[in-house]
Amino acid sequence: MQSKDIPKFKLSNLFWDYKFREEELQALLNGDLERVGHIDRYGLYARILTSMGWYQVIDLIPENKLEDALSEQVINKIRFKDLREKYHFAKRLLFQ
Repeated sequence: MQSKDIPKFKLSNLFWDYKFREEELQALLNGDLERVGHIDRYGLYARILTSMGWYQVIDLIPENKLEDALSEQVINKIRFKDLREKYHFAKRLLFQ
């Protein structure tokens, strides 16, 4: 749970190189949109997993979407081998 004193993390901060609206990215994360610009939900998940620590990831991604976020389709988008291995391990612990 986030305190009222701590501002909520903005997904748009992960996309400093693009001009996406926060509302669009939130809708994409929640499954209300299929794509924002060239980014689909799997690309959003990959950017989250690549850019944030584990506790931030589980705080940001809704619990009912976490298995989808740790899918092979997402993990394979991560270019760093050690990070891919970390998320494969987390997936095994959580869902197998």
